[in-house]
Amino acid sequence: DWSFSKPCTDKRNKLKPEYYNDFADFLVEYAKQFKSTFGIELAGLSIQNEPAFNEPYVSCVYTPGEMKKLVKLVGPKLKAAGLSTKIICAEDMGSFPINVPWMDSILADPETRQYLAAWAVHGYTDGISADMGSATGWTSLFNYVNSYGLSLWMTETSGYLSGWDEGMKLGQAIHLGLRHGRLSVWSYCYSNNPGQPQFSLMNNST
Repeated sequence: DWSFSKPCTDKRNKLKPEYYNDFADFLVEYAKQFKSTFGIELAGLSIQNEPAFNEPYVSCVYTPGEMKKLVKLVGPKLKAAGLSTKIICAEDMGSFPINVPWMDSILADPETRQYLAAWAVHGYTDGISADMGSATGWTSLFNYVNSYGLSLWMTETSGYLSGWDEGMKLGQAIHLGLRHGRLSVWSYCYSNNPGQPQFSLMNNST
């Protein structure tokens, strides 16, 4: 029922409701193993990367309502396991209109909101093309998220090519997010990936 920037045309990448509880147990076990292995707890755990997109890699498409159900399963299980780890949602694209259905479903609900570490978005238009956002868009996102006492994170972007013009666009993207979105996290996808230099901050270590 929702209109996303990249509509899902193949419905196979769906988690069947009868496996929601198993998947929730898997996520909690992941957080437990992380703590056991590294001696620290994850601050935040994302249920699904870019949940509106049907990707070729292992992934899953969710509606806001479906993700809300999972938050209600995963959150209490993390708490019952004695973990301080909370959930990061929803990691869709960074425009305010795209986020409204997710925020109205998950963030505005007191039951699900208590399990969130932060509200996270990605700096793309379609999961690939870089999007620096706008002052108005970032401000709207911040105001909505901040009204519920949570931080706003930008957890993934890339796609700024080498050269001064693109470098200045990247600088502008950082500035817009930090100033107008008052972001607590701004994260680039790759520092150096020789196989995909167009997505990297460096090109073969340069």
